[in-house]
Amino acid sequence: MTSNTHTASSTLKAGLYSALIKASTLVFGIASTVILTRVLTESALGTWAQFLLISSIIEIIRQSMVRNALIRFYHVAKAEEKDAVYSAAMWLNVFITSLSSVALVLLALFNIEASLNAAGLNEMLLWFIPGNILIGVSTYFEWRMAVYPNFKPVFYALFIRQVVALSIVVLLAFGWLEMSGVALVWAYNAGIIASALSILLKHTDVFRFRWHWDAGWVSKFVHYSKYVVGTNVASSVFRTTDHFMTSILISSAMVAPLSICARLTNIIDIPSQVLADVLFPKSAALHAGGGNNEVGALYERAVGIGLAIVIPAALCVIAVPGIFLYLIGGEKYTSYTQLLQLCVCVSFFMPFLRQFGTLLDSTGKPHINMIMMMVLMTVSVIACYFFISSVGLKGAAYGVLTAHAFVFIINQLIMRRLFEVSIPRIFMQMIYAYQYLFGIAKSKLAWAK
Repeated sequence: MTSNTHTASSTLKAGLYSALIKASTLVFGIASTVILTRVLTESALGTWAQFLLISSIIEIIRQSMVRNALIRFYHVAKAEEKDAVYSAAMWLNVFITSLSSVALVLLALFNIEASLNAAGLNEMLLWFIPGNILIGVSTYFEWRMAVYPNFKPVFYALFIRQVVALSIVVLLAFGWLEMSGVALVWAYNAGIIASALSILLKHTDVFRFRWHWDAGWVSKFVHYSKYVVGTNVASSVFRTTDHFMTSILISSAMVAPLSICARLTNIIDIPSQVLADVLFPKSAALHAGGGNNEVGALYERAVGIGLAIVIPAALCVIAVPGIFLYLIGGEKYTSYTQLLQLCVCVSFFMPFLRQFGTLLDSTGKPHINMIMMMVLMTVSVIACYFFISSVGLKGAAYGVLTAHAFVFIINQLIMRRLFEVSIPRIFMQMIYAYQYLFGIAKSKLAWAK
């Protein structure tokens, strides 16, 4: 009984700090957006948004190459193999960091800013190289903490990074420092540097292991992660297709309202992201014990809880989009209400799709997840090109929504076949979540009386 209570408590704590990480990332991101939308032109904001997209793609590749593999192999490796597992993760981190830094140079040399109509982007990418190198420290630390999972120290390190970066953005916005694209990059870099230093000073034990080359474990990581990398590269292309194609087919200025809508949509997606962080190690452990039915039930519960939060939040934004656009972007962006309503509709599919990928990766079926993301990417590229060319900016939302709906149907058929997942049971879990919350509210009200 004590063991079960401790397990439940640790799971809840992990979920809490994972939620805080996601929430703080969005809160600081929104705070930065609220400031920058009021001091930057639409074109400059669009260029900054594209810089953030490129940097996020690099981080997604770094995470996908190592994070999930480290969590999975840590739980199956023998005690004497733990250092070899940690070493493999570190070697791959160094390799990806080096390769991505070279990629940033090549993007600038091949004049990426001309292709994307984003003036100043080349110089911004070059100045990001120091930050890209140091972010590897924070990333490795986060991977090690995710194994247990223990997100508390990760939250504090990330909080330091966000506070430092936002503080410099405020100084830039008020004219105490000269505003420019490069200055914003250095604000971003300063946060990374502060976070890396705090980790190195307070958590040196994480980096104390016998770092050595073990070709066998590196090979295992690469073999496992080749599907995850393929999945996340396809996912990155898919998630940025609407922005980049809007920039190419219309202008970089039109990326600005699209990025604001994306910020709001990401807020609604927080529950799915949090549940995915907690679901991965739990489903990996269940699958290792041969419990496919339990894995399916875990998916149904996670999606049901996610929907219980996502549906009312999305409906609220759809009902009064102008208010949210005004709060985030100011008056000049309030004319994009229909765009926001279309973008938010994607949220209804996210709990299903996000937990689908998490479950397949954690149960040793990443190749299926990769194929599905390749399909989603392909459909998204075709749909975005067609709709943007036909109807303009709103076509970006139509394209993404079409791709989500198409893939949702396919992946639910796969989940039913592999894990006997049932959509009615998912909605029953959503109802149970509401009943639980209403029960708590009722008891609180009764106590207050």
